[in-house]
Order: sequence, then C-alpha cells, then structure tokens
Amino acid sequence: MKKLLQKYSPILYYKLASIRRYIKFFGRFPNIIKPQRFSDKILVSRLRYRFSDKFLSLTADKWAVRDHVKRVVGSEYLSKVQLVTNSMSLVDFDGLVYPVVVKSTHGTSHVKILWSKNEIDEDSIRRLCEGWLSEHFPLWYSKIPPQIIFEEFLSVDDGSWVVPVDYKFFVFSGVVGLVVVDLDRFGKHKRSLFTRDWRHINVAYEYPKGGDLSPPPNLETMVQLAEKLSNGREFVRIDLYDLGTRVVFGEITHSPDASLVRFEPDSFDFEAGKMWKMWKR
Repeated sequence: MKKLLQKYSPILYYKLASIRRYIKFFGRFPNIIKPQRFSDKILVSRLRYRFSDKFLSLTADKWAVRDHVKRVVGSEYLSKVQLVTNSMSLVDFDGLVYPVVVKSTHGTSHVKILWSKNEIDEDSIRRLCEGWLSEHFPLWYSKIPPQIIFEEFLSVDDGSWVVPVDYKFFVFSGVVGLVVVDLDRFGKHKRSLFTRDWRHINVAYEYPKGGDLSPPPNLETMVQLAEKLSNGREFVRIDLYDLGTRVVFGEITHSPDASLVRFEPDSFDFEAGKMWKMWKR
C-alpha cells in the first residue's frame, strides 16, 4: 500500500505521513476538524496543499523567491549571490569570496558555512552538495528545480564574522503576531519570543530560552517588510536579518518544523493558535 500511494498518489501519501509524524511526535491525535492549537493549524495547512498554489511553490524556492522580494520591497534587501548551479563540477572554489554560505534551493536544513578556502575539503563539499541535489522533498518542494546557492556571509561586524541573529516574523493574515529570535544557531542555540511591539514572552520553543533582549535597531522596518512579503496569507513566516546598516531577507516558510511545533508551557500552543484567523478559502 505504501509503495502504491507513493507512486500513484504522492500528495495523499505525504499528507498521511504528515499526520503519522504528528501523532508520533506529540503522542496525540491532531484536531483537523476545528483546530485550536498553532501546531494543529500548521498541520491543516499542509493537508490543504494543492499543486495549484503557485505562490507557495514560488516562495519556498530559495532562488525564485528573490524575484518576489525584489518585486515587492526591492533588491536592496537581498543578499549577494556569488554562484547558483545544478552541477558541482562547475564550482571553482578558488574563485569564491570567503566566508561563503552554501545552501540548496529546494530542501530544508541544507546549509553550510565555508569559512576559508584553506580549511575546506573540496571533494567533501562537492559530495555533500551532490547529496542535497539528489534528495527529494515532498509537497511544495517537489516542484522546485534543485540547485546550490553560494551567497555572502552576513555579519554585523566584518572583522569578527559573527553569525547574525535570525529574526523570524510569524505573520497572520498580513499582520505580524509573533517574533521568534534565534541566537547562536550554529553553537549553543537559544530562542526568545516577543510580541509585535517587542514585549518578551516567557516561553520556550524547541530550544532553551534566550531571555529578554533589546529590540533590534531596524525592528519597525522589518515588521513592515514581513507584512508586505506575506502577501496577506493566513499564515507565513518571514525570516530577516538586522545588520544595523541594512536589513537582509532570509527566507519564507509556510510550515515551520513541518507542524511539529512544541512550546513550553504547552498552553502557548493554544495562545499562538488564537493569532491565526480561520481559513477563508
């Protein structure tokens, strides 16, 4: 049955697999009839996916989404790209400017920082990226042409090359309702949660709490950008970086953690769910 579904009805298969993963992760059945939790509503949005949703497929593509950003808010918010390719044999590592960030256009968790030409194993990087190119992802990712992007490393201080703070704006029907701040993502990862007007929310979300923080200098600009880029969707997450002198777009995510969103305390799952207006479609 599994193989038949994968072959003849891949969307149905992956939707059933999403429900199965949800039950295994939370140890409970989702409420998909009248969802109240944020996690349930994310799952329902996955179950409602159709190939005809061109905006979702466009913005999930980490290369194509740049056209959306350029058209809606301007190219000045985009990172500088050194190379885009679907063949690692075409990559000249000597010609890259380091440090450089490597990621795929079509997958999740495909990211690696190359700090210096002298510190990398080219064959190892080629094999890693070739593995990414051959990896298949379901639903909206399945329509994205697999490519590898080499883009600038973003840093507030060019001298120290510190990984910047990642600001994730949860936008509900065109309005920012929650801001998730990721700290030290490649080290001792912590997260802090804030309201739209930067009131600290004492809740843990997948990682240890990062505590209260001062608002970023360009918070108002980032809120405006996130709302414009959301295209009025019932829910979308817009990731941005505040480098002080500039704000840079990260990515657009429609299904954070594939609906496997765990808050502590659990009651915040319902509070976040209240921010989400019920679907009008």
